[in-house]
Amino acid sequence: MYSAKTLKIVGLLACFLNLAPVAANEGKAFFEDNAKKPGVVSTDSGLQYKIIKEGTGVSPKAADLVQVHYHGTLPNGDVFDSSVKRGKPTSFALNQVIKGWTEGLQTMKQGGKTIFYIPPGIAYGEREVGPIPANSTLIFEVELLKVSPMNMPKTLAEVQAFKLASMGCGKPPVLPGDKSQLASIKAAAEEYTACAREYYKHVSMQMDGLIQVAQGGNEAMRDAVLDKLRESKKSVAAQLDAAVAFVKSYEEMKAL
Repeated sequence: MYSAKTLKIVGLLACFLNLAPVAANEGKAFFEDNAKKPGVVSTDSGLQYKIIKEGTGVSPKAADLVQVHYHGTLPNGDVFDSSVKRGKPTSFALNQVIKGWTEGLQTMKQGGKTIFYIPPGIAYGEREVGPIPANSTLIFEVELLKVSPMNMPKTLAEVQAFKLASMGCGKPPVLPGDKSQLASIKAAAEEYTACAREYYKHVSMQMDGLIQVAQGGNEAMRDAVLDKLRESKKSVAAQLDAAVAFVKSYEEMKAL
């Protein structure tokens, strides 16, 4: 006969070993039921989505930079992440997130809002990520605020003609003489800071894209990319240096 302790351990092991199949079966049932609901579209990858508001702008490509507001929940309603709750949209390159996002956002147009139902296979799979358990189905309500096309060059001539983005944020606000007047430039300062950060993300992605172009090209293409990066370095650095200096001074004044 097995002791009560042994039976308890065996029971716990059996429970643990059955977690993945149970989660998979529950996920399968969820998607089968969800597919029957009005407006829900299913794709070959298992992704499902429902358009809440049709956008009118451009659709992003996989390498583009996007700005979104999103609210992420598990099927039981638990919120695991939300830019909406934080009150601040987020930006990223679409090919640097989970496959469900990369596929799903390409079905959207700028200005639109969609709910995505993402199975584990194109989410985090068997990994446990923060508050997201392993083998989790993820539900995201996403609003696509902005698409910034990368339009990376494909030929030697296109590399030679390519230009990295200009910051386009204007001059930084003039800091007041003392902290008591700081509120008068708060809105302008925060708008400039946000613009500079977006520029940094965008130009970083362009540089990464150029490096990928070089890696996939011949020696002439690699040399052209290297020349382009050298040529652009001073211009980009000058724009970012001014932004960094302003942000540092602004934050220091706020901390006084």
